[in-house]
Amino acid sequence: MSKQKNNMQFFGLAAYLVVTVAAFYPIYNVLSRSDSTNIIMTLLGNVIVFYGLFVYLYVFGKLRLNFNVSSVLWSMIFAFVQAINKAFANDFSINIYRGHVGLFIVEWLLIGVFAYPLFNSLKALLFSKTVITPENMLESHEETQRQFKYWQFLLVFVGVWGIILAAQYPLAMVYDGLNQLTQFDSIFGWTLEVKALNNHHPVATTFFIGAVYHVGRAIHDTFNFGVFTVGLVEVLINAFGFAFVTYKLIMSQVNRYLAWFIALMMLISPVWLNTNASVGKDALLFTPLIFWTYCYFQFLFKNKRTWQQLLILFALAFVVSIIRPNTFYVMLFTSLALPIMATSWKQAMKFAVLPIVLFVSLETYNGALAKAHVVPAETVEMLSIPLQQAARTVRDHGNELTKHEKQVISEIFPIATAQKYNPQVSDPIKFAYPWLGHNEQFKQKFIKFIPVWIELGMKYPMTYISATYANLFGYFDVMQKDQGLKLLYAHDFQAEITKYFGKDNHYLSNQDIQDKNTLTNAQVGILDSPGIAIYENLGLWSWLIIYGFAMSLWHFKKRKELLMLLLPVALTLGTLMLSPVNGYYRYYLPIWVMLPFVIMGFNLYYQNSNKGSKS
Repeated sequence: MSKQKNNMQFFGLAAYLVVTVAAFYPIYNVLSRSDSTNIIMTLLGNVIVFYGLFVYLYVFGKLRLNFNVSSVLWSMIFAFVQAINKAFANDFSINIYRGHVGLFIVEWLLIGVFAYPLFNSLKALLFSKTVITPENMLESHEETQRQFKYWQFLLVFVGVWGIILAAQYPLAMVYDGLNQLTQFDSIFGWTLEVKALNNHHPVATTFFIGAVYHVGRAIHDTFNFGVFTVGLVEVLINAFGFAFVTYKLIMSQVNRYLAWFIALMMLISPVWLNTNASVGKDALLFTPLIFWTYCYFQFLFKNKRTWQQLLILFALAFVVSIIRPNTFYVMLFTSLALPIMATSWKQAMKFAVLPIVLFVSLETYNGALAKAHVVPAETVEMLSIPLQQAARTVRDHGNELTKHEKQVISEIFPIATAQKYNPQVSDPIKFAYPWLGHNEQFKQKFIKFIPVWIELGMKYPMTYISATYANLFGYFDVMQKDQGLKLLYAHDFQAEITKYFGKDNHYLSNQDIQDKNTLTNAQVGILDSPGIAIYENLGLWSWLIIYGFAMSLWHFKKRKELLMLLLPVALTLGTLMLSPVNGYYRYYLPIWVMLPFVIMGFNLYYQNSNKGSKS
C-alpha cells in the first residue's frame, strides 16, 4: 500500500512538472519555433522556483490538495490574465491569438491547472476558520533574541553596501537627480543657465541632494566626488532602515529559511545594489517608509493607542508624502481607514484626526511652495492612461480620424508624436507638451479633449483596452519576467553638465558608462536566476497582495486585521495602475520595502490559526 502511494506521488509530481513547464513556455515561441538562450534560462529559473515551491508545500509541508470552488475561480482568473500576458509579451496586443483560439484555450487550461495547487495552498495557509486578533505581531523568539543585536545587522549593511559602492566610483546619476542638482544650484546662481525649481521632482529631495553634493565638493572639489558623497549618505541612511526591518524579520517567528532568504535579498539583490549606485531621489524614500510601516503596524495591533503614537504616525506620513508625492494617497487613504480598528466611537473620532491633519499639512506645504514660486508638479503625471490611449488610436487609426478630432488631440500632443508611441512607456507622449509654466493651460485644453477622448474610446474600444493593458501588464505578469524596465542604466550627461556647470566639471567617461552598463546587464541576468527570480517577480507579489486583500475584504468581519495589514501595499499597487512605465522595478520598490512586515503579520496569523484548530 505504501509502495502504491509512493508511485502515485511520483507520477503526480512528474505530471505537475510537465504542466509547469508547459504553463511557463512562451506562446510566441510555440508559433515561431524559436528557442533563444535567454528564454530558456528564464523558463528554467521560473520552473525550478515554482515547482520547488509546490514540492515544498505538498511533499515536505504535508498540505493536502483538496477541491474548493474559490481556488478554482481564482486559478481560472489568474490563468486568463497570464494567457493574455503571454500575447502582450509578444507585441503588446492579443493579435497572436487571432486564428489560434484553440491555442488560447489550451494555454488558459494549462495555466489554470498549474495555478490551482498554489491558490489551494494559499487558502489553506492564510484563511482558516479561526478568527485571529494579532496582538503580538512584532514579538520574537527569545532564543534568536539572544543571538543577534540590531547593531550587528547595521554593520553588515553599512560594510557590504559601502564596499560595493566605493568599488563603483565614480557613481552614475539618474537624469532626475541631475535635474534636481541643477535646480538647487540655480537658486543660488551657481549655474551658467537657470533651471526653475519645480515640484515634479520633490523639492525636499532637491534640497537634500544639492546640500549633500556641496558638502562633498567642500571635501574634494570635483563633480564626481560630490555625486559620490550623495550616494554614500543615501546608503548610510538606507542601511539604518534596512538593517532595522531585517533585524525585526529575523527576530520574528517567520520561518527561518524564508526570513533569512528575504534578509539576504534585501542585502545583495541587484535591485537594491543598482539603486544604491544610481544617485537620485528614490533612495531617500525607503527608510522613512520602513519606519512608517513599522509604526503603522504597531498602532494597528496594539490595544493602547496614544496621541503620541498618532503624532509619530503623522510625522512619518508627512515626510514620506513630501519625498514621493504619489505616496500621499497611500498615507491618506490608509489613515482614513484606521477608524475601522476602533473599539469605540470616541476612539474612532480620535483616529479620524490623522487624515484631516495630514491633508491640511500637505495643502499648507504645497501652498507655501506656490508662494515661493515653485513650479507645481505637472497634471500630466496622472494622465498616462488617456494619453497612451489617444496616441495608440492616432497611430493605428489616424487616417480614420476627423479634422476636428485631430485638431483637439494636437492641443494635447503633436499628431506626429504618435509615431513615437511606446506601449510600455508614456514619456514620449507625455512630455511632447511644453510643460514648464504651462500647467494651467494644459488643464483647460485637456477638459476640451475629454469629449473627443470618450468618443474615440467608443469607436475603438479594443485599441483603448490594449493601450491601457500594455502600460501596466508587467505588474501582474508572473510567467514572462522579461517585461518592463528592471534596473537603472548609466547615461552620458556630460553635455548637460557642461551646459549648466561649465566644462571644468567632468562626469563619467565613455568607458565608465560602458563598464557600468555591462555590470547592469549582468545584474539583469542574475534577476532571472532561481531563488532571486521568486523575490524579484513583480507579478507574483501583486497576485499575493490582490488575493489576500480580496479574501480579507470578502470575510471582512472576521479578517479586518488582515485587510488593514494589506491596505498600504494594496493602495501602492493601485497607484502603479496610473504609472507612466510598465513593469518598472523602480516603482515597485516601496512594496518590497513594506512586504517583510506584511509577511510577519501573516505568519503570526497562520501560527495562531493552527493553534486555534488544534484546540
